[in-house]
Amino acid sequence: MKVAVIGAGCWGAWSAYLLQQASLDVALIDMFGAGNSRSGSGGESRVIRSVYGTDEIYVKMVAESYPLWEELFEETKTNLYTETGLLWMAQDDTAYLDDCAPLMEKWGFDLEKIAIDEAQKRFPIFNLDDVKHCYFEPKAGLLEARNCCQLLARTFVKNGGQFIQSKLEKIEEKNGKCTSITLSNGSKLEADFFVFALGPWNLFQFQDLLSEIEYISRQEVYYFGLPEQDSNNYTAQNAPIWLDYNPDSDLYYGLPSHHNRGFKIAYDYRTIPFDPRKDDRNPTPKLVENARKYIGQRFLKLKNAPLVEARVCQYENSIDGHFIIDHHPRMENTLILGGSSGHGFKMGPAVGKFVQSFLVNQSSLPSFFSLQRFEKGVANQSQFGQSA
Repeated sequence: MKVAVIGAGCWGAWSAYLLQQASLDVALIDMFGAGNSRSGSGGESRVIRSVYGTDEIYVKMVAESYPLWEELFEETKTNLYTETGLLWMAQDDTAYLDDCAPLMEKWGFDLEKIAIDEAQKRFPIFNLDDVKHCYFEPKAGLLEARNCCQLLARTFVKNGGQFIQSKLEKIEEKNGKCTSITLSNGSKLEADFFVFALGPWNLFQFQDLLSEIEYISRQEVYYFGLPEQDSNNYTAQNAPIWLDYNPDSDLYYGLPSHHNRGFKIAYDYRTIPFDPRKDDRNPTPKLVENARKYIGQRFLKLKNAPLVEARVCQYENSIDGHFIIDHHPRMENTLILGGSSGHGFKMGPAVGKFVQSFLVNQSSLPSFFSLQRFEKGVANQSQFGQSA
């Protein structure tokens, strides 16, 4: 079977890699290259965690993804994962965490509830004066996003796969199937099956299908300088990833300094539209100041810390915050992978496994991610159940 995978972000790259492992003939195509700066899978780091409220399918996918990440790193003798643990800070609403605890135990993860005074002793860089509840997820950590995508692409090519850097220009349809795609380099690529994992470009390529159920939002990420004294306490070797969970207000999260880049902080918001094809990626001064104010309150020694780096990326959101993994309704030999909604990177291996099992073993795709759910009506929300 000849398969064309269009999009070399985390989902597309894992799909191509695992299809290749199953001895299929695979071509992987990307307009700008794996892990590029406009990709939804670009940037320095992504969190891998297993807390997902009552959505067991995600906990299961994380559990299935960990060993596949480990196998990739073992095969390539490259480690792009750092286990830091994740400190969850919450106010009154802790249902998202409490509901997930038994599911995490079922799939081999721990979630420890910690008294505030104990958490303050264990994690002294945090100011927890206004926090009511703390939980610690020890298995969580960070994946080096850009490097992971590039590693997958290199390994895929090393193992005999074809990688093409070119833009998708046209999709040819005939008799309910995709017959070929035309690329900007002038070539036409035929295949038995096509997998489109275009990230935010899904919306532009399949506008008739996705315009009512997807949207793209601007996301800014900041790196603040570490304090000159005791800077080692703010690194990934000594500090956890953290998430200030407050579904009724601002939701900030961050990662300790990794590879000496600075202390990373982001505000999880989905209200500013973004066009990755043409919009500039300069940080917004007001949002930088909001982040600076927050970080100075939560991390007292980072008050007035200099901004040393900033990145603007984007989320490809489905309106209900859940993935889209389904056939194109007009083309039976075509899959669309989308709606990663700001939390899909960690589960790239599990998504790739869905694709591999579907094509090799004729396994069913998860109905939880089907396009049909939108016909019945869904709540507009984020992955955390926040209104979107």
